[in-house]
Amino acid sequence: MTRADRPHRRPGDPATRRPGDPATLAADLAASLGRRTAPDAERLDPFLLVLRSAANPRAAEILRSGIERHVERHLTELLPGREQPGPALALSVIAGFWLMRTLIGSTALSRADEDVLRRKLERVFAVLLAE
Repeated sequence: MTRADRPHRRPGDPATRRPGDPATLAADLAASLGRRTAPDAERLDPFLLVLRSAANPRAAEILRSGIERHVERHLTELLPGREQPGPALALSVIAGFWLMRTLIGSTALSRADEDVLRRKLERVFAVLLAE
């Protein structure tokens, strides 16, 4: 396959991700969060598990450990040299946005233009992951 035969890649496509680039990661997170919380998207059961288990101290401890070892660490590894708490703050935004848009059903978030949400979330993630 020649270069001309390859499909055009846009920033944010998985094949264009550059480890250590917070702008690309912010764009990817914002796009994915918008898609996965859209009104017609499939429910994300792991978030429901977190919500239902939060009141149980032992369950919360297990969830916290798993999130820190897997999800938070993965974000940290994508951004070498960045200091905490950026990845944890980004995960907090993801959880809060998911809660408000899917479970609570915030009218403003459910009816908002997808591109507007993506751009605003991208700016939030860019700030949280920049340092």
